[in-house]
Amino acid sequence: MKQRLAANHADTKIVRAAVRVALLAAERGNRKAAVNLWNFAYTTARNAYQQAN
Repeated sequence: MKQRLAANHADTKIVRAAVRVALLAAERGNRKAAVNLWNFAYTTARNAYQQAN
């Protein structure tokens, strides 16, 4: 149980960091980087959710 919680926490940190950088890239006008990072964050979150359930 603790390992799974730790893994989920790590995934959450990765997703939050990717979203933060994606928003920063969008703010600075780098649309391609923003879309790539957003897609990465979405895919990571979806995979983490599927593994947890």
